[in-house]
Amino acid sequence: MKYELTSETMTLPSGQTLYRIRALRAFSDVREGDLGGWVQGLDNLSQGGDCWVYNDARVYGDARVYDFVRVCWGGEVYGRARVYGHAEIYDYARVYDHAEIYDYARVYGDARVYGYAQIYGNTRVYDHARVYGVAEVLGSAQVYEDASVYEDATVYGSAEIYGSAKVFDRAKISDTAEVSGDARVYGYAQVYGYAQIWGSGEVFENAQVYGYAQVWGSGEVFDNAQVFDHAQVFGRAKISDTAEVSGDARVYGDAKVCGDSRVYGDAEVYGHAEIYGYAEVYGGARVYGDAEVYGSARVCGDADTHGYAAICKKIWKE
Repeated sequence: MKYELTSETMTLPSGQTLYRIRALRAFSDVREGDLGGWVQGLDNLSQGGDCWVYNDARVYGDARVYDFVRVCWGGEVYGRARVYGHAEIYDYARVYDHAEIYDYARVYGDARVYGYAQIYGNTRVYDHARVYGVAEVLGSAQVYEDASVYEDATVYGSAEIYGSAKVFDRAKISDTAEVSGDARVYGYAQVYGYAQIWGSGEVFENAQVYGYAQVWGSGEVFDNAQVFDHAQVFGRAKISDTAEVSGDARVYGDAKVCGDSRVYGDAEVYGHAEIYGYAEVYGGARVYGDAEVYGSARVCGDADTHGYAAICKKIWKE
């Protein structure tokens, strides 16, 4: 055995009695005779490996800590949670319910991981972040500040979720993508590459935002729409159906791009303009005001369409 329960006890508000532990042999940075933190019983902390509960940290209920895990500086693991590998739980972080933490993951600050959530790889969950439901955070991803990842969402690669952002349903955030501010990504949406969703931007249903694209302000991308390359969607703009916004295009204001339409190149669509049908706006074209481009129309080159213009089945040549 590597440790024993001492006679020093504490009682939790729930009525559970915890015992301070004492090392019976030296291992890792623990010396023989060192006092550790608190456990409810010998099943909470494995007698094998170098895992340890330090100072005022607690492991109780049916929770289990194994391998090289460190629980310290006020961290708590309880319920039926499992922590393995080289993971660390510290500061005042809480891991509980059926959550699993393993590999080199770190959960700290005032973070909470619960439900059936899994945190693994080299991930970091910290500050006031929450990961729960059956969410997964893996790779080198980070969830921090007041962000939440929950339900069936997955965050992986080197993605970062922060601010008060929420990622939920079956959404996937990957690569080096960032979701921040009050942004929401949900449904079956995917955000990847170097894409950024921030402000009050929303990406949902089956939409995809990738490359170096940005969605911010109160911009929305939904249905099966795609925003990619260096494109930007902001203001209160909405991209929906199977529309695509790409290249260096910008869609903003109260503009709408929907149907099977495409906006790309250096094009700008703004104001209350609407692009729909199979229309295309590209090159350096600008469509704004209350203009509508629809049908099989093409607006391209340096074309400037504004006011209440309606372009349908007409080709604007470059």
